[in-house]
Amino acid sequence: MNRVSFDFDWTLSFPDGTSYEPMVKLLKWLLKKGRTVYIVSSRDNDYNNKTHIQQFLDSHGITGLEDIILTNGNLKYSTLLHIKVTDHFDDDPIELEEATAHGIITHNVWSDVHEDKCRYIYERYKPTDSSNT
Repeated sequence: MNRVSFDFDWTLSFPDGTSYEPMVKLLKWLLKKGRTVYIVSSRDNDYNNKTHIQQFLDSHGITGLEDIILTNGNLKYSTLLHIKVTDHFDDDPIELEEATAHGIITHNVWSDVHEDKCRYIYERYKPTDSSNT
């Protein structure tokens, strides 16, 4: 899990602007461990959407992302392949199915991820080299 992507809506953030804390914690942890992390959302690629996502990240102290990519409503799998993502976190079953069909390891936020799953992921991908901790 060296190149990881997260969807935004219903994965990191709810419509009311609150965050899904297990996912925010996982994203921060992966960044701290030196992983390359992207936000890939199917939102329209415009200034307001990118600014909204950046403000959310800033308000949660999230820095060091590789990029925020907006796909204009297109399925994400081709973008994920292009940026060579190994793991993708999302809530949309169609996005997950297409990414999986194209060889990307997917994590369904609403069936896979909760506090215990986050701990499992921490352990599974924890660097064995102490210089990377």
